[in-house]
Amino acid sequence: MPSSGSIWTEDRQRPVTEFGGALPAKASVVVVGAGMCGLVTAAMLADHGVDVVVVEAGIGSESVSVRSSAKVSLLHELSAARVAQRRGRRVALDYVSANRFGYDWIARYVEERNVECEWEQRDAVTYVNDPSSFDELQAEADLYSTAGVDVSVDTPREVSFELTRSITARNQAQFNPAAFLDHIVNDIAADGNQVLYGTRVRGIARKRGSVIVQTSVGDIVAGHVIVATGLPFLDRGMHFARAEPQSSYIVACEVESPPEQAMYLAADGVKRSIRTATTIDGTEVLLVGGEGHKTGQGGDTEQRYRTLVAWANEYFGVRAVTHRFMAQDFMTGDHMPFAGPITPGNNRVLVATGMNKWGFSNAPAVAAVNIAGIVDGESPSWSRAFASTRIPLKGLPMVVKAGANVATHLIGGWAGALTKKSDPAPGQGHVRFESGRPVAQSTSCTNSEVLAVDGKCPHLGGALAWNPAEQTWDCPLHGSRFEADGRLLHGPAVDDLRRRSNE
Repeated sequence: MPSSGSIWTEDRQRPVTEFGGALPAKASVVVVGAGMCGLVTAAMLADHGVDVVVVEAGIGSESVSVRSSAKVSLLHELSAARVAQRRGRRVALDYVSANRFGYDWIARYVEERNVECEWEQRDAVTYVNDPSSFDELQAEADLYSTAGVDVSVDTPREVSFELTRSITARNQAQFNPAAFLDHIVNDIAADGNQVLYGTRVRGIARKRGSVIVQTSVGDIVAGHVIVATGLPFLDRGMHFARAEPQSSYIVACEVESPPEQAMYLAADGVKRSIRTATTIDGTEVLLVGGEGHKTGQGGDTEQRYRTLVAWANEYFGVRAVTHRFMAQDFMTGDHMPFAGPITPGNNRVLVATGMNKWGFSNAPAVAAVNIAGIVDGESPSWSRAFASTRIPLKGLPMVVKAGANVATHLIGGWAGALTKKSDPAPGQGHVRFESGRPVAQSTSCTNSEVLAVDGKCPHLGGALAWNPAEQTWDCPLHGSRFEADGRLLHGPAVDDLRRRSNE
């Protein structure tokens, strides 16, 4: 049975919770979230001599940043061409410039600080097979060439899987994100700042000249707050209505015939992401990702993993599956992140969200936008393109579709619960009504224990869906996720699910 945890977290030498400390009463800046975006933001602030506190509800290994395929690349499928279609060529070039800054920041950090994180340069290859995608592929290449990025449109490579035409960006990278982020945490602490794990932020209140960050263990008074959780837990900016949660799956396989040393990504047809990695015992494996869907709407998620393994076996010959894990991302209608004030004029509470599956290179770019006003620096050229308060008009069809999807599940998500009467089978879960209240029940695979928790998401009341592959409760509205026992894994919810009696 493959490990159900991320390949990146099993070799940590000590619990990341050791990085915690006593809650400070004050800080110049509080960063909420200790994933890639939050920690990079904190590192940049520390480099400017700003005292910063990072507050994280989880324990680090649950971060979505360490449950990804971990490519650091400027080539984001065909994102630049799609940005150009929605917002124009100039904004698309801003997007490329922003991510070039992001890549360079990470590469420089790794080199200058001697970060041991399995940093390996690789070609990044985006490929298509449908002739209708060829023009868009060429448009992507033209944008990158204009921006001064070394790319080429290639004839078919010698690979075992179907690849008709591709664009290649040279000297990109793959790495171990957990090792990289642990190094950043150590650097932040060495500068006299704090990273507090197991500390949940429940709210943020304005106070004249400052902000009060309300946590599970007390309040912190700060000059600024930067919310760098996957989706802001504060609803006042309505970002939950402008970014859609997406789940995808990754399997690590020992294979007989690995592909040429490069990072591959399909932009049409069967979406697949491919790269190599090394396990804790030194075995080289192939990471194959894909099978994406809106969070909480994946149906039989176990089948998602089986499909990935079958595809990998068809083209590479699978000897063993060592790991499998799920990633989560937030997608925007115009393929651009949001960075800046949570609402117009509220420059003390800033947000970073909507990385569109490319958080590693986008994170430093977003961080640079958010810290500019704090450190009295010059705003990056891409700041307006990333504006957090924008309504992406040409992305409205996606936003409208997402809103309709939310409405459907908000209204119709309870229909199945009315038909459930008996306890679920081992490894399964369902929501049913008891005394007029929705109860989410799941049965353990190991001891057949039945756990019962609230069946309604505490964020905006969505009917929770059982994820059999991850053994979690996922919200089909805005992507909040919970352990079987109700413990919150990811927001925008801020509360655990209450336990319920099985009687």
